[in-house]
Amino acid sequence: MLLAILVVGIAIGKGVQMYTKGPVSIADEKVDLSISPQSLIKDFTTDEAAANTKYMNQVIQVDGTVQTVVKNGDQYQVSLQTGNPMSAVTVTFEKAQDLSNYAPGDNIKLKALCSGFLMDVEMTNGVLIH
Repeated sequence: MLLAILVVGIAIGKGVQMYTKGPVSIADEKVDLSISPQSLIKDFTTDEAAANTKYMNQVIQVDGTVQTVVKNGDQYQVSLQTGNPMSAVTVTFEKAQDLSNYAPGDNIKLKALCSGFLMDVEMTNGVLIH
């Protein structure tokens, strides 16, 4: 009984520690792979399971053309052109990233964590690469 209480206490403590740690920054993380938005969308629409295995939770560098830039509160979200009218690569950037100078048609170079595929490839924790 005492052991069970101890294990539960440790689990709760770790959970609180992870929750209060805040979002992970990938600014100093090395890039796991580099790919175009067109190839990324093609991989997910061709074989989503294989693409999930290859890209999920990887730091990916993407060089592409801005389709849209939206500011949601204190974060920017950018969609990149893919050549597929039904899908884009959508990147939510870290709060410290200022994308106010970017507009549709601009070229952009970034890295972000791949978090999955809905209608778009979703990427989070984005940072600009200069």
